[in-house]
Amino acid sequence: MAIGLGIHIAITLFSMAALALELIYLEAVQMAPLSELLRDFAAPSTIDLLVMTSSLAELLAWLVVGVMSLVWIHRVNANAHGLANGMQSSSAWAVGWFFVPIALLWKPFRGIEEAWKVSHAPDRWQILDTPPLLRIWWGFWIVSGFVGNIASRMTWSAQTVEDYIASDRAMLLSALVYVPTMLLFLQIVRRLTRAQSGVIRSRREALRLGGETLPPFAGANAP
Repeated sequence: MAIGLGIHIAITLFSMAALALELIYLEAVQMAPLSELLRDFAAPSTIDLLVMTSSLAELLAWLVVGVMSLVWIHRVNANAHGLANGMQSSSAWAVGWFFVPIALLWKPFRGIEEAWKVSHAPDRWQILDTPPLLRIWWGFWIVSGFVGNIASRMTWSAQTVEDYIASDRAMLLSALVYVPTMLLFLQIVRRLTRAQSGVIRSRREALRLGGETLPPFAGANAP
């Protein structure tokens, strides 16, 4: 999971570089002398191919990492239910809320928040404060979604050079928000996975010493 997120971030950065190159070219098109110089450096077809290739790679990475992230969220939430009682978000809805309009603005956060608290203190998770890391990540996630939606609409409706310049700027802004979002999520994945795995191992060891067996969790070594 962490490796997949890292690859996705790297591809996004490469896509940003391709967009920046296209933006430089488009802005130079409006200035004849600079346009001639840039045309010798990189032909429009080459820039278009670079942008298309990087965009396709970013889309494929986004789809793969998206599925992996949803599977991970389901697993850590299911494991959390096996560690404590009283959770309001089921493992199915921890994923399902991402696809419900309006509710996706706060409901998915609740599932990850509960899994985090349970994984760090199963016996007193309900009185734990929500860590700043989760709040900051979710804030970036919301902003990234809005900016990305606007940038996509601008790209699909672009017809003139000026339109494409504006859409490229919007896409770069979207990426500048999206990359920190993924970096924060990467930290959450690492810390929550580590905490949950530690709690499960401790309980298994305690029960083993007592001659009991802990029910299987969603992941072999969870999560």
